[in-house]
Amino acid sequence: MYMKRKVIVYGLGQNFKDYKTGIEKQYEVIGYSDKEYKQIDKYISPEQISNYEFDYIIITSWKHYCSIKKDLTGKYCIPDEKIVGLECVRDTAQDKVIVIRFMGGMGNMLFHYALMKKMEKLYPDIPVKADISSYYNEVIYTQDFNVLWTFERMFGKKLPIATDQDITAAKLNGYYMEKEASKYDDNVLKYGCGYYHGYWQTGKYFEDCGFLRDELQNIDILTVSAHQRKILKQIQECESAAIWVRRGDYINNEVNRDYYGGICTEEYYESAIKYLREKYPDVVFFVFSNDAEYIKEKYKDMNVITYDDISGEYKEYNIYLISQCKHIIQANSSMSWWACWIHGNAGTIISPKKWSNIDACPDVHEDYWVRM
Repeated sequence: MYMKRKVIVYGLGQNFKDYKTGIEKQYEVIGYSDKEYKQIDKYISPEQISNYEFDYIIITSWKHYCSIKKDLTGKYCIPDEKIVGLECVRDTAQDKVIVIRFMGGMGNMLFHYALMKKMEKLYPDIPVKADISSYYNEVIYTQDFNVLWTFERMFGKKLPIATDQDITAAKLNGYYMEKEASKYDDNVLKYGCGYYHGYWQTGKYFEDCGFLRDELQNIDILTVSAHQRKILKQIQECESAAIWVRRGDYINNEVNRDYYGGICTEEYYESAIKYLREKYPDVVFFVFSNDAEYIKEKYKDMNVITYDDISGEYKEYNIYLISQCKHIIQANSSMSWWACWIHGNAGTIISPKKWSNIDACPDVHEDYWVRM
């Protein structure tokens, strides 16, 4: 008769429930352990683990696997060979699936979609789906940004949505959380089936996906406002340069201000404008911003284009308009990043040297961007 191996499960954080059922099907769980979470039946403190007989300790945290293992072997004298990660329960998943967690606004959505397309290219026989649960509270939409509506409007197709079963199966095959913001990790593309939680804000994940640029440039002109079509014509007929000025939430929202504020200063824009004027004497500037009052005064001698949630003009088409300019002065925002990536390496793209006040973001810049 087959005897299930005895295990202790270490890690009772927010994703624990996704692993619990699968682990209990394959193993005899003699206890659960964690330094912080203790309210569970069969709880075993880390100090008590060595008093039990078991075959393995299964660590459920991919992000903190190494530090937890170091504690278990060093502080609690657990043999190294008795400590394993969630790869030991891969076979419990009935469905092979890749699930990308979507979160944040439109620029973030595009990074998640780009990783989906890369995974589809690498693993053509495995379905790749989106977990959009971060946008909902049970059945109630909780954010201003409607990811489903925006995606369908941009790409003319429906976003493949992961079911609860898909999400559970993916997590049982592996839970892969981004380790560092805007830093490329080639291991991410090697995992295959699993659940991917991060922002993945670097072009290195999809640099060979030129078809993605074609998708993002294939805008249905009939859905663009007459005002935006007029601006597009002007952009195409001159030595155009876009200036993206992100203010609004970078000033009014404390979290965003701490993270992104004070980087694209007036001095940054003045230096970039001077650089382009010296290099292209006939340059014509088009200024895009979510702060109408500020830019109408600051850039009153230039073409000013504003965007907000009540303008009736879709922000993704302003990304498209910026991408069609011959040159771009970028802001440290994901929407600005995508306009520059869609644009490609023709002309001149100027980008701030620093992207964040908190994270290093070593791989956020493309090689051909001029950093100031």
